[in-house]
Amino acid sequence: MKIGITGGNGFIGTHVQNEIRRQGHTPFVLDHKTGGDLLGDVRDRTIVSEFAAHVDAIIHLAAVLGTSETIDQPWPSAETNILGTLNVFDAASAYNLPTVFAAVGNSAIGRGTYCITKTTGEEFVKMYREDRGLPIIAVRPMNAYGPGQSAPSPFGASKVRKIVPTLTCNALSGNPMPLYGGGRQISDAVYVEDVAHVFVEAALMAHDGIIPEHPIDVGGLQPLTVKQIAEEIIVNVPGAHVSDIPMRKGEPEGGPLAHPDALDRIVRAILNTEPALNPIHVRRTVKQLGTAVYADTETLHAIGVDAATFTPIDKGIRQTVDWFRQVEGKTWAKA
Repeated sequence: MKIGITGGNGFIGTHVQNEIRRQGHTPFVLDHKTGGDLLGDVRDRTIVSEFAAHVDAIIHLAAVLGTSETIDQPWPSAETNILGTLNVFDAASAYNLPTVFAAVGNSAIGRGTYCITKTTGEEFVKMYREDRGLPIIAVRPMNAYGPGQSAPSPFGASKVRKIVPTLTCNALSGNPMPLYGGGRQISDAVYVEDVAHVFVEAALMAHDGIIPEHPIDVGGLQPLTVKQIAEEIIVNVPGAHVSDIPMRKGEPEGGPLAHPDALDRIVRAILNTEPALNPIHVRRTVKQLGTAVYADTETLHAIGVDAATFTPIDKGIRQTVDWFRQVEGKTWAKA
């Protein structure tokens, strides 16, 4: 089976390629960077249609990322993440290709253009599935991390400040690790190889006609705060320390519903009153009331995946810190 990947040369995409090969299938990459099978941009309807003609299924990862970055410059995210996504969905529909859409774990709370456009993409997933009959699944990774992730400025070329690379590069450079809002917010981390596995399993399930009506969340069984992630890095970088700084623009500061336990109480109250409701749908709706980014791991069961098999945070952070040590001076530099 040939599985197409838009944005397949990116951080998650390269691991998805490896997972596709591991399972005995063939990846076919469309990317605007060199090194793929087809060079092009998802905003180009012609190249996307040509890409779809070469594959048996599609995993759509191509996107412009960022939180505060996309508030000041919304157009690149809007064009790629909405119009580009529509191009992919239309091409997939024309060939009736099983499709997996990379959604976002904090879609309900993020105010940046990336979150807004990804939420829009999820709405189009429902439209194409329910009104056009496309076999399509939305997969929501929480905060993916692991070897191969780009370092942010001033350490590397990435304009997006992802949690683990930012903390790790500062720790290895001897700088304090910046914890926005003290790192108290729930912002679950999931190892990139586990994310890649879920994307491929979802594509294979869609190919077999198994299409869940809800998004698939990818995260650990135990929600984590940013501070807990930093503490795991400290274990692997002796002398590393943290510094509390204000929250960034576009990110919520928390509140009375900033922890999964508080949201779970609301879920239980609703289900006690209306037991006929689907628990997954209730949890999805209630999460929009809070500010916690964590996975509903029961959604994974729909595609035969158990979060208990995922890489533990201590092992994942250790492997990630080791990788950053090995590539220091190659993909990033101390600052």
